[in-house]
Amino acid sequence: MNEESRDAFVLVGEGAFQVYDSTNSLLFSQTLQEMFSLPNVYVLGGDWRGYQYLVSSADELNDPQSVVQVFDPSSMSLDPLVDLGSFQAAILSGDIVAAVDGPAFVDWCNKNQLDGIPEGHCVSPVRYAFLSGYDPRLDVKPISTIVYINLAAKLRVKMQDMGIEPGGPPPDDFFEGV
Repeated sequence: MNEESRDAFVLVGEGAFQVYDSTNSLLFSQTLQEMFSLPNVYVLGGDWRGYQYLVSSADELNDPQSVVQVFDPSSMSLDPLVDLGSFQAAILSGDIVAAVDGPAFVDWCNKNQLDGIPEGHCVSPVRYAFLSGYDPRLDVKPISTIVYINLAAKLRVKMQDMGIEPGGPPPDDFFEGV
């Protein structure tokens, strides 16, 4: 990606996938850098489920062999996904929409009478996977993606502080003060 293309916020598939501009990339990058103690990660974009797509550093943006990783706030997992060249090709062709479960996004929009979601927003699950397991139900309105990520991090840290293992049920008073 060249510098000019990183300066435009682009919604693909009415927001099913969002290519971040440099301001949003910096905001999301700084958040994930702090969360994972990875000083150089660079976030390229995110999808409607709140997943964030990143490379190890901004220096890798011109190397099509760089590995794009995906971060899922609901499970707090960070996994390798695909090489940057393939990732960029999927964005340019629109194939990224199918890769991020575009049909489910369209269904969710129709069910909630929306044409899409705004920039920097996502649809969070009703329950974070790390709290008590995967739940396919989704919230009925979009949430700021940065709020979603920060809330996930705060809840996960609280679980760790309370000695609760991922997937374990939280106590009744868990959400007090969050």
